[in-house]
Amino acid sequence: MGSAEKFTFRQRAYNASTFAAAMLAFCISIGDSALGIGLVSGIFTICLSAVFFALYYHGRSKGSNIISNYAFYLIGCFAIFYDWFLFYGIRGTTAMIAIFIALVIPLISTGRDRLFMGGILVIIFSSLFLAEYFNWAPIENYPTKVDHIVDLYISATIFMVCVFALIGFTMKNYDQKKNLVDQYNKQLQEANKSVQEALDTRNKFFSIISHDLRNPVAALSSLAEILYDHEQNDDLSKKEYKEIVNGIKKSSYNALALLDNLLQWSRAETGKLKPELEWVALQDIVQHAVGLYASSASKKEITIKALGIEGKPVKAYSDAKMLNLVIRNLLSNAIKFTAHKGLIVIEQFSNENQVGFAVVDNGIGMTHDDQRRIFDLDHSTSARGTNDEVGTGLGLKLCKQFIDLLNGTIEVSSKAGAGTTFTVILPKNSKKSKLANTVAQNLN
Repeated sequence: MGSAEKFTFRQRAYNASTFAAAMLAFCISIGDSALGIGLVSGIFTICLSAVFFALYYHGRSKGSNIISNYAFYLIGCFAIFYDWFLFYGIRGTTAMIAIFIALVIPLISTGRDRLFMGGILVIIFSSLFLAEYFNWAPIENYPTKVDHIVDLYISATIFMVCVFALIGFTMKNYDQKKNLVDQYNKQLQEANKSVQEALDTRNKFFSIISHDLRNPVAALSSLAEILYDHEQNDDLSKKEYKEIVNGIKKSSYNALALLDNLLQWSRAETGKLKPELEWVALQDIVQHAVGLYASSASKKEITIKALGIEGKPVKAYSDAKMLNLVIRNLLSNAIKFTAHKGLIVIEQFSNENQVGFAVVDNGIGMTHDDQRRIFDLDHSTSARGTNDEVGTGLGLKLCKQFIDLLNGTIEVSSKAGAGTTFTVILPKNSKKSKLANTVAQNLN
């Protein structure tokens, strides 16, 4: 009858109806031959069967339309007239043909076409009834009562089989469509749920961002106001001036770092951030990050050690900017949660297929629950540092996204009061790894 993906329900119903009508006409021709009704009947029903098969073939190949629906309907009405006039009137099989067409009309037509076809069919059948009732047309009787019974039995049996097949198709098609709709509804509900969860997460996240961004901006405003007021009165000592300037520097740095992370995160979320792969020396990136945070570490008297592999520079085919941001965030996080006179070690490692680094500190550590949620955007895991530093936790989440883009992994190992270790593992050649993944997907 045609697939549900290619044809609509009414087009498939049309195909089923024309096929059933063709089989009905063919079987009636065989029945008429068995009863010896005549050559004319056999030729007519065979031709009728051929016409219905032609309509069925057209429907299967090109689909049905209003013209093909009316063609089927008019041929059916003609069959009613022919059967009534030549084969014993309504007492014969005319009523069965009319009932079959009446069953088909609601399946293949809609709106005014359905009303028009149904109304004309009732008028035709009623006219035939009146013509036979008032003897307006010469209608022959069956030769014998037995012939009447046999003709009705054969025709009714064929009719019931065809109607049963038509109704069976309709119910099967309904079940298929219902299952398809249920499946789409389920997928839609899951998609809506995912979208709502994403929106809730974003709203919560931006609420955190706006709150934490307000702190350094408000501090900048307050410090600038103090500096302006005292500058006007010229009563600011050199020490106080230096403290205010340092406060402005710290607040502006915090705001800038937060905005930088937020910008990179938004680019990653919208898919605009793509890795620019090149050979990267990890030692250079580590040393650059250590230089950036040397001042912050010295204020807390924290020692930073960058350990490489002696005589063997560690290189990865990766994105230098992404790795730079990852190391900077991990180092900033380590300084934040390491106490005065603490120690931070950045170790590099390499083997045949992988390279990476680990940022190890002997700071305050974290609980198991914090480790489990630390890369989850839906949870805020930010806490104040050992020197009351503030943050949003966005940096670590951004690290996770960047490392995923680079086909790597990032892991955390920690214990409350015993320090934290972040380990980043990268494929030595991301380009080859990506090619291997593509080949594997094609094989699957």
